[in-house]
Amino acid sequence: AVRAIITVVPERFSFISRVDSQGGNVRINYWTASGGVDQQVETASEVGGPWQTVGAPVAGDGRQHELIQPLDAFHRFFRVRSSAP
Repeated sequence: AVRAIITVVPERFSFISRVDSQGGNVRINYWTASGGVDQQVETASEVGGPWQTVGAPVAGDGRQHELIQPLDAFHRFFRVRSSAP
């Protein structure tokens, strides 16, 4: 079984509501801001970065979204970055 310590770092209007790991993958559920604000999930091995994008940007629609990625490290930080289109 893969065990991981996962820390959520909030960023502006969007937020991560759930993070879990299963079968070597990490599943991230996050809510986006509405009003035309693009959202991008980012990851880093240290809280100070450098941060790398994962998945495609999502146009803010005020809904919950899910991203599944391979869990390639024991400790990983995640955030959702908001930016104007």
